[in-house]
Amino acid sequence: MNLLLLTLGTFWVQLHGVPAFCMTIIVAKAIGAILGEVLWVDNRDGTYCVGHFIRIHLRFDVTQPLIRLTPDTFPKVGERIVNFKYEYLPENCFACGKIGHLTQVCIDKYELSQGSLTPSLLAQFSSVFVDLEGGTNLRGNSIGSSAQSTLTPSPPHKTPIHSP
Repeated sequence: MNLLLLTLGTFWVQLHGVPAFCMTIIVAKAIGAILGEVLWVDNRDGTYCVGHFIRIHLRFDVTQPLIRLTPDTFPKVGERIVNFKYEYLPENCFACGKIGHLTQVCIDKYELSQGSLTPSLLAQFSSVFVDLEGGTNLRGNSIGSSAQSTLTPSPPHKTPIHSP
């Protein structure tokens, strides 16, 4: 049996922080190219992408960590941070940023090699990718989330005691 590794995925990604007068298909494609191949820009009225954010359909390598933000320079306003919010992600890890496993998997691996996570270390461990998923669509309606609502350190590992 041959195994075929799937490394590319297609997802809708929201671009937040683009100045209103820069919300065009050209800008969307340029920023989207940072993440992967732009397949489609959701523009309802032609050249411009009207709304609170730009929405693009992308194909990208899912074996790499998700990119959360990027600095971009816009005419007349200078540098702005553009945040990426991914819609309908499957299982994803908010610790390493990769798709395919939940955050608890990375927490468990860390604890096996480094010891228990304190609550403050747990917050630091997972804060990089918090708020990575888009919570609303272009109409402002909730689209749900696959994120775990709370993360907790694993209970201490107990070694079974075997009596002779």
